[in-house]
Amino acid sequence: SGGAQLNNPVSIFVSGNYAYVTSLMSPALEIIDISNPASPTHTGAITSGIGAPRDVFVSGNYAYVASYSSNSLEIIDISNPANPIRKGAISDGTDGARLATPNSVYVSGNYAYVVSSGSDSLEIIDISNPASPTHKSSIYDGLGGALLGDPDSVFISGKYAYIASVTSNALE
Repeated sequence: SGGAQLNNPVSIFVSGNYAYVTSLMSPALEIIDISNPASPTHTGAITSGIGAPRDVFVSGNYAYVASYSSNSLEIIDISNPANPIRKGAISDGTDGARLATPNSVYVSGNYAYVVSSGSDSLEIIDISNPASPTHKSSIYDGLGGALLGDPDSVFISGKYAYIASVTSNALE
């Protein structure tokens, strides 16, 4: 209610008094004030450049969105939750980035880790400059095999990336 586009919501990240929500059928990042859990209030949204957003991760003043149908990682400045602004993005193929149909994003330090089912890869992106994210490295099977087997989710702990792979039926 209150103007939020929540059509097939698939991901939520809570930070402070706000919930950041992505929905597959709503090309938007929705920001909802949850300071009163009995009465959440739609605060803001952004749709520019976001196609079928699959996942969101918030770190500091930025939301990182895995944009499935746009084949990109979108970086949104959320310092003003009522007026989020697209700060930067990196798309599939840019300087070797493997971001075909990204499913999940996790941010740790100056890096965003993105798994993409269309690329069967883990993409590592330097986000130290949110206006200009850069491809750092990719992990994938360059021989056309499914090394990561349709990766769906990623979590970083210490110096390790844990990846849930659909077709491999495994934790990689």
